[in-house]
Amino acid sequence: LRLYDSSDMLPYQLSLDHGYFEGCFDICHDWTLGERRFENPADAEDEETKHDASEGVGPFHLRPILGACADVATSIGEDGSYASYATLLPPSTDPPTGLTFPQYVLKRYADLGLLGTVLDLGRICPDDLAKFVEQDERMVDHRWIVRVRSGQYGSARDGLIDVVRDGPGAAGGRKPQTVAERELTLSLAKLCHGRDDSMSATTRRAQGRAVEDGLTLLSVQRLVAPSSSDERPIRPVELLNLVRDRAVGSASSDEAGQLCVAGLAVAEVATRSSGESAARFASPVWSIAILYDVDLWRSTAAEYAAGAGGNLGAGRGIDDALSGTV
Repeated sequence: LRLYDSSDMLPYQLSLDHGYFEGCFDICHDWTLGERRFENPADAEDEETKHDASEGVGPFHLRPILGACADVATSIGEDGSYASYATLLPPSTDPPTGLTFPQYVLKRYADLGLLGTVLDLGRICPDDLAKFVEQDERMVDHRWIVRVRSGQYGSARDGLIDVVRDGPGAAGGRKPQTVAERELTLSLAKLCHGRDDSMSATTRRAQGRAVEDGLTLLSVQRLVAPSSSDERPIRPVELLNLVRDRAVGSASSDEAGQLCVAGLAVAEVATRSSGESAARFASPVWSIAILYDVDLWRSTAAEYAAGAGGNLGAGRGIDDALSGTV
């Protein structure tokens, strides 16, 4: 029929009359986001069907239909209020898929890769959107948005952490995150964490630590590799080795000291994430710090050997050595 009616009015009306979800979606999509979105529906003769066009909605638009479905689902719409969409309203479903019309629309746009449109239209039918994003793995990176909209800040934080923790490409063939993208993800998680008041102080600290640890690693990576914004984040052990190498080749003790402090921060994160002994990660960093003050430590040892009476802390040498190294 669409081949013989360039206005699409008759095919659209027949789709509405018979509850043909695919026909309604295809026509609405073509006129709003698809290949006919820049055309003027001049062939439509019924002025009543065109009143929405002046309001920027157009004769073929999914928004009023989704709004009607949402109202009926929540018992807001009165009987007969949405007679023109009666075949699309709940509990009507699409026979091939078993989906209600809002669920069908969200799935079709996800199939087209238009996830932003899914989130936009989902504002009209929030219950359907919430269910869809939790069930469809293609929406895994966007679940936090829906959770924030509904005030579920703790759940939003957890969703953002999962995006980082699951690793690159864990769901739906996602591209690996860059340093800048992960920094944004964790910063958003930190903001959500700050708004979450649904837990005890102890649990709150534990939940926030994962976010802070991730931001610490990114901060250190930017320190040792300033141009790494478009590169992948480095794992803690690899980052610790990089910091040590930079510290060993440092031109000044001040720079080495800064790098050692950064290395100890990475060592702390690595200890927590691996569950291994802190000495394994921290001792190599301390050894580098001591090497930069080796002359001071040697003179302190010589002073002790020459007769400090067994009290190593009695002289200023130990104070200078500790303050310089630590």
